[in-house]
Amino acid sequence: MKKFKFDFKPSVSLFVLAFAVIIFALMCISAYNTGKESNYGLNEFTERTYEYGEIQSEKIIESTVQNLTVNWHRGDVQIVKRAGTTTRIYEKASAKLDENSHMEVTLEGTDVVVNWSEEGAGLSKELGKCLIIELPLDKTLYSLNIKAGDSSIYLDGTDAYELSVATGLGSIQFKKIESEEAYFNTSLGDVIGENCDFESLKVRSTDGQILFTGFNAYDLDLFSGTGEINFKGDFASFKAKSYSGNITAGTTYKPKDINVSSTSGNIVLTLPANISAKGEYNTVSGEFVTDFTFKDKGENVIAISSEENELNLTTTSGNITLNMGEKSVENLYFKKVLGEDVED
Repeated sequence: MKKFKFDFKPSVSLFVLAFAVIIFALMCISAYNTGKESNYGLNEFTERTYEYGEIQSEKIIESTVQNLTVNWHRGDVQIVKRAGTTTRIYEKASAKLDENSHMEVTLEGTDVVVNWSEEGAGLSKELGKCLIIELPLDKTLYSLNIKAGDSSIYLDGTDAYELSVATGLGSIQFKKIESEEAYFNTSLGDVIGENCDFESLKVRSTDGQILFTGFNAYDLDLFSGTGEINFKGDFASFKAKSYSGNITAGTTYKPKDINVSSTSGNIVLTLPANISAKGEYNTVSGEFVTDFTFKDKGENVIAISSEENELNLTTTSGNITLNMGEKSVENLYFKKVLGEDVED
């Protein structure tokens, strides 16, 4: 049997290639550690930790503002009410801003547009910018439109006939708002609100909770992909859907249409004792529990009282609980929505 002898003699070019690979790997490790130490690496982006510094630019608008548009890229947005007659717009930052990284504010008639900067989204995240807008106390905007990327948004008393708020990686929190038509959308954050009045409210959260307390929403449409939905207040029309979160809601107002569905979460509804509704309930592996008495019209049929409105409840592997509350009461905000006289 012949034996083969193999001699490996590394060439100069192979040594150079190996050395280059080692140097590149060390550079990557160094950059990663620097990013962590400087608090602007990937983890900081997803965890959304900012350190806002002093006010670095400011704009005072003395004229009337009716339509406010905000296009913000990275950093939180706060819009609040304060005593006074002017609109104050200012930004804070954790790094020194130059003329190209300041916010850009344009005024045309009664329309105000606030952009993250003249250079747009291309600027570095480590600027750590935060936008604050202060509106006069007695001001109701015609429209408020916020589009943000990696931003949490906070609204306090910012009434607007048309309200649209969307963010990618942040939460949305708001209170004491009245709006005829409102829309909230976030991909990876919660939507939390309290003490608000909406004629029409639509909320979308891909991977977050929807938690509302002290609400009046005449037409209410809620969706959360994986988070819990919890509504405390009154509604007239209610549509809610979640793939894996529980849905809990109730109303003391006599509702018209209700359609609620969850794939693997539980549904718990509390409705007035004198509700009039017809529809169906469906659950594949869960239980259906109620203290209402239905008219017997077949399997899975819901028929309460005179069958005036729709009531449809669906879940695949969760339970459905339909609780009977007290008799319905008037809702002064809904009387206003319907154009009925409201006594002072």
